[in-house]
Amino acid sequence: RRADGAVEYLGRIDRQIKLRGFRIEPGEIEAALRAVSGADQAVVDVRETDGDRALYGWVVLPEGVTAAAAGWRDALAEQLPGWMVPRRIAVLDSLPLTPNGKLDRGALAIPAGEDTEAAAGPVTYATDTERDLAALWSDLLGGGTFRPEDGFFAVGGHSLLGVRLVARIRQRFGVTLPLRAVFEQANLAAMARAVDALNPETGDSHAAASDGPITRRARRSGKKGLELT
Repeated sequence: RRADGAVEYLGRIDRQIKLRGFRIEPGEIEAALRAVSGADQAVVDVRETDGDRALYGWVVLPEGVTAAAAGWRDALAEQLPGWMVPRRIAVLDSLPLTPNGKLDRGALAIPAGEDTEAAAGPVTYATDTERDLAALWSDLLGGGTFRPEDGFFAVGGHSLLGVRLVARIRQRFGVTLPLRAVFEQANLAAMARAVDALNPETGDSHAAASDGPITRRARRSGKKGLELT
């Protein structure tokens, strides 16, 4: 309560996060992240880019330990629900601190997208659609390079971003990819083939449009591929 009598709301003292309808305890994720990475310290928090809120992680490894971040998200996915797996994880030399020695969460920058080319060689796309679709993914997911074998949800996508992706595909390629196709396609290459199959000259894109928006009733019906992640 301020001197003028007004109450200033600072937030939850227990750091509980509500993200896309799920209540999340960051401490639970941080403990799992320390276990899979061998980190001395781990922090998980929410960041927002272009209206999209997502979890990100930061770790400090013991001296002499080499980062092997590529498999950390997969390891976390075996222990935690998908909505609790950070989109990206950054390795820091040390965590930023405030002048009084406490963690400065505001100074934790959003981890950059993975440098796939540096990590595993140049990325080769079979078609222009694959290349352009990878660029759309990068735009929606805040950067990064994606390979044809990458899955949309495996690299940090979620249902709400899937809706935005369908809209971007309509703008870029002039076809209406059914939302269920975002869930059904195993990877970038398969999604690109689905987009190529919707050639406007064949009229297939109009048929796809009949899939219509997904309503709350449709989500609850258990229709394959439509549940939110």
